[in-house]
Amino acid sequence: MQANAALEAAITFVMKVETRDLFRLIITRNYGYNGAQDLFPRKPYIMQEAPMSDFFEKVSSQIDPFKKLVSYIPGFSGYVERQNRRDADKLLRETVARRFEEHWTRTSNLQVELVNNGMIKFVDDMEKAALALRTFIDKISTAARGYSGLFDAVKINEKELEAIYQFDAAFFDLGDQVGSALNNLEASLGDEEALPAAIRNLTTLARLAVETLERRSEVVTGSGQ
Repeated sequence: MQANAALEAAITFVMKVETRDLFRLIITRNYGYNGAQDLFPRKPYIMQEAPMSDFFEKVSSQIDPFKKLVSYIPGFSGYVERQNRRDADKLLRETVARRFEEHWTRTSNLQVELVNNGMIKFVDDMEKAALALRTFIDKISTAARGYSGLFDAVKINEKELEAIYQFDAAFFDLGDQVGSALNNLEASLGDEEALPAAIRNLTTLARLAVETLERRSEVVTGSGQ
């Protein structure tokens, strides 16, 4: 299966997708999967924004997503046992929401810093990033405890589990990328040439988080079929 078609297949018909082809999350064609340290060096510079389509361009995992989730969420039991699914889903969403709440707070503080430094012309663009982060936090925090669809099934097969875990792991990958984007943005405050691209990149990552949550919901509920 071609990489650029694999995400659609995972959403519309998970059962037909080979597990190894499900998700390899990358942020840009230029920087690759683990690009945070390369995307955001200590010195600010003008950077390319990451198109949303590139985030889902390759979809094969380099790491067991369940093991990755356990490393982020102690006590995470996963979705194998039907009676534990909703509690596991709630734990995951609360953990992700807390991480992104910290990012939103940093973003809000940077908005204030822009105002204090007389860089008013950038405040509206920062507000777009803050709004996207808040939208994601609200959506993942207020979702119903668990879902119908796959979570109500007596048993979820291996490929379906792999798809859900990959989406879940993506939230933490995105959280790391957002944190790095904020670091770069903070370092760019004194550089009006680099600052617009840094803000746009943060906004793109925040919107990707919202899109990732929506696509996970489609897979879990079967609404994308």
